[in-house]
Formats: sequence, structure tokens, C-alpha cells
Amino acid sequence: MKLLSGVRPRAGRGIGTAVILSVVLSLVGVGFAVPAGAADANNCPCSLFAPGDAPSGGAVDSGDRSSVELGVQFSVDAAEPITALRFYKADANVGTHVGSIWSSDGTLLAQATFTDETADGWQQVDFATPVTALPGNTYVASYFAPSGHYSETDHYFDTGLNNGILHAPGADSSSANGLYVYTPTPAFPTGTYNGANYWIDVVAGPASSSVVLNSLAVTPATASALVGATTQFHATGTYSDASTADLTSTASWSSSNPGVATVNSAGLVTAVGAGTATITATSGSVSNSATIKVTAPVTLTGVTLTGVPASLAKGLTGQLAATANYSDGTSTSITSSATWSSANPSVATVSSGGLLTAVGVGATTITVSFGGKSAIASTSVTAAVLTSLAINGVSQMRILHLQQLHAIATYSDGSKVDVTTKAAWRSSKLFTALVTCTGLVATLLFPAPVTITATYGGQSAALPITVTF
Repeated sequence: MKLLSGVRPRAGRGIGTAVILSVVLSLVGVGFAVPAGAADANNCPCSLFAPGDAPSGGAVDSGDRSSVELGVQFSVDAAEPITALRFYKADANVGTHVGSIWSSDGTLLAQATFTDETADGWQQVDFATPVTALPGNTYVASYFAPSGHYSETDHYFDTGLNNGILHAPGADSSSANGLYVYTPTPAFPTGTYNGANYWIDVVAGPASSSVVLNSLAVTPATASALVGATTQFHATGTYSDASTADLTSTASWSSSNPGVATVNSAGLVTAVGAGTATITATSGSVSNSATIKVTAPVTLTGVTLTGVPASLAKGLTGQLAATANYSDGTSTSITSSATWSSANPSVATVSSGGLLTAVGVGATTITVSFGGKSAIASTSVTAAVLTSLAINGVSQMRILHLQQLHAIATYSDGSKVDVTTKAAWRSSKLFTALVTCTGLVATLLFPAPVTITATYGGQSAALPITVTF
């Protein structure tokens, strides 16, 4: 980065002191070489602004502290390489500044980071790869000011600026100039305000210094892909002036093992077969490499169905499980994601989560499907089974009283049956209460707590009774 002029820039818009002096001297017959930036189309490098042009007073620092991208539209009369970008810097305009050249539709054509800046004044960065500006096209030159405090002269571009082959349109040509966008990172500026000049300039013509490619970075440094997949690699060059450029489309690409991975001229790698390959990018005499590991795609080999009972009593449920098996030997539970079905829903149903419910007596098959694979298992439903027994009756009795108890059986399908006369009855205290084989309780003369128990089909129930006078 260098300050373009050793003389402190003067305020205002117009041609520089050197240009005025050149005109005066030409009138008296004295030759004078017009510096870069003057209006001679054949005298490049040249710029939009003359060396002495600069903001003044409050225009030097706008006071805006927001992160912003600022730009200027420009065009050329003749094809000329844009080799550098410059901007006028206020003392408080600090941080890392990034200069960019864009096409009118926002396509980034060149970008570089300013280095070795001075505290204020004009700053310049050279592009590693100049952008050739063509007549008939409009371009945008911009820089990113992360701390704001940019220079601004309102209404500067109410009229256009013309300097040799370089032109910056103004409102008088129905093309607003002075562009900006508030952004945390470099971006294409599109907004305008009061025809403001944010003091951005370009340098057209030969580069001011020789810039060479120092190194090349290939990204990603390592990658993995399945056979048949593609991966985009990028090549980024770093130059002797610390600027960087995307060389992906201009570098030469090669693969160490085309049987594993191939690469085209744009750095797009196609995975061909299992293995590892080295991908190399070369620009001139500088090269660098990255690696890619290619694996065969894992395929689904089958589905396993477990948890299906040989038989299930009507009304009961059972949780089934499904597992997907893959070609690499791994397996994954797919119980909640597989598709379930029953061949005979009137016998048994199965939910989307694999819950089997016995509905009616009979036989059926259960199928689980996933990824084009399926598994089938058979099951049968038997009659409902007794699941519990309860005694209906009161728990308080006086001595020398009778009470008829009832034994109620509940089955797996939710049905209930009175089994009072079929149950076996027993009293825990025969001197307090007696119970008949039909569940009739008779209290005696000795009051005390007593428990009456009924047993049926392997299930039992108890009713505590307190006997009082």
C-alpha cells in the first residue's frame, strides 16, 4: 500500500494543480508531462481523480461509524486493465480495508486487501490479476470500511466525472452514482444518497509494481465422498503484495489416481472408485495438493423383524422391532420409520410404531417394509385370558348379619364375567365371619377385622371387612 501523492491533497473537485500548470505552460510553449490521472487517453496509468483531488473539511470524515461498503460506477472508452483501486482515508477510518471490482450485475471480478496503509490520505492496493475493462460496460469499484468514518462529498455526482478514457456517470446522465451498502463483510453496493462521492478511484493501465505468485492453497485440504459423488475444490493464490485471488478456473488440475477420482479443468472432482487420491492444482511454477478418500456407497441388504409372538391372547398387545441391515455390516433400528401391515386386521393390527394388538381369534402374518426390503412373521390370536379378579361388597358389617359378595373376573379383551359361584371362598377368621361357596358372608358374635378371599383361574382377590357390634 502506498500514498499516491506526497503532497497533501487539496479540497474540492476538479483537475489537479499539475494539470493546471501543464495547460499554462503549454500556452507559453513550455513542455510539461501530465501525470497519471490527467485527461490524456494515451497516458496511462490513469485515474478518475487527479493527484491533487481530495475531500476537504467535514467531507474528510462523514462521522458515520457503521460498517459499510462504498463504491463508484465507472466506464472506459478503450479496453484497459484496471490494475489497482484507491480510496481517500480519514484518521478514524481504521480496520482491514478490502477493495473490489464488480460488474454492473454484482459479479465480483477482482478483490484485494489493503496493506501498509498510512494514517490518512489516498491509499492504494494493486490487484494480483488485473481486470480488463471494456468499452460499453459499466463497472463498480468499491472498498469495505469496517469502522465507517469514510469520506463523503454530497452532490458531487449531480453531474458526471470524465477524465481521459475514464468516466463516472452522474445524475445528469440518468445514472445515480456514489454507491453504498451497510454490511458486516465486503458486499456489492447498490444504494445511493444525494449523489455523494465517497472518494473511491481506480487505476487503469500497467501495474505500479511487479507482483508474483508466492503460494497456492487448495481447499478443502482433505475430503471424503461416496462413489459417484462430486466435490468442488478451490485454488487460492497468494501474491508477493499479500493480495489473494481465486485461481480455481485458471489453474491446471490433476489427480494422482483417476481410478479413484477424476478432476476437470474447473477443480470439480468426481469420485469413481474406492480408495484415496491426491488432487493437485498448478499455476505457473507454483502448485499444491489436497487429498480425497472415496468409499463405496453403503446399501441396504435386508430387514430383520423381531418380537412377534407365536400366539397372543385376544386383547393383549406386544411391541415388535425392526432393524435395517447394511452392506458395511452395520444395522440401525427402523421400528418407528418402517411401514407395518397385518394380513388380517380382524385378527391382529399393528401400528406405525410396531405395536401389535390381538383383536380376534385366528391367524395372520405381520409384514415390515423399509427401503424396498421387507420381513414377514406369522402369529395367532387365542381366546381372551383372565387377567384379574375383584370382589364387590361392603367393608363394614355388624355381628349376626349377612352380606352377598360377588367375584368379578376381567379378561384380556376387557370383558367382565361374574364368577361368584365358580370361585373358591375363604374367611381369615372363622370365629368372626363365615363365607359360603357362593360368596354369602355371615358374621358371628366375635367382632374383629376379617378378610374374605376369592380365588378363580389362578387369580385372587381380597375384601377386608370390619365386624362391629
